[in-house]
Amino acid sequence: MTGKVTLLAKTIISNKRLRDMRGQRADYSVRVGRKGRLENQQVLRSPLRWGIVTDYPREALNVWRLVIRALLAAFPEEAPPKKKRRLVPKAHLD
Repeated sequence: MTGKVTLLAKTIISNKRLRDMRGQRADYSVRVGRKGRLENQQVLRSPLRWGIVTDYPREALNVWRLVIRALLAAFPEEAPPKKKRRLVPKAHLD
């Protein structure tokens, strides 16, 4: 461990539009930079990956939750597999 601090990557998350009149929900654009290209214009012009976070509850959740959703929007293959719903026969609902 050298103690040296290195910037590994850059991701730009920008607000695209408000979804309601009160500004409580919004859509965000996500651009993930390529290795070695850390200038904002390089990331915006030629991203490695991009994605969109829609209908995000701006003030209800911590900003790190937006960061997580943004990275998952750009890398959907990293999302955990969705759980399959177990169907219960109608006879067992009583």
